[in-house]
Amino acid sequence: MKVKRALVIELNSLTKEQEIILGHLTYHAGKLWNQANYLVKNKLTKPAYRELYNKLKDKSIHLCTIQSRSAQIVLDELSRGWNNFFKFLKDPKRYKKTRNRDCQTTKIRKPSNTPQSSNLGQDKI
Repeated sequence: MKVKRALVIELNSLTKEQEIILGHLTYHAGKLWNQANYLVKNKLTKPAYRELYNKLKDKSIHLCTIQSRSAQIVLDELSRGWNNFFKFLKDPKRYKKTRNRDCQTTKIRKPSNTPQSSNLGQDKI
């Protein structure tokens, strides 16, 4: 089974300190995802958010390192992904085949201070 899920966000104009902080947060969030995913794949726990959180809360340094709300979001996303996968296995005909998107890129840019065009909202026919 090959699972592909990626979200790539490009941030511009960050300070070195902000880059280091984001690097640490994303590292620990990714490792927490992998630990929880390992538990579900090896049938050591059910893919329910609370069960994953309780199983990892005393053992995972990654869960203790990031803020609890961030950890909750990571575990909730993982549990929703697994639950959707199990729903698909029950009835695959319900789900349409969509085009294959390996990765999405989102660019977040600093807003410019230039005045906007006065033609906004007017379509040319």
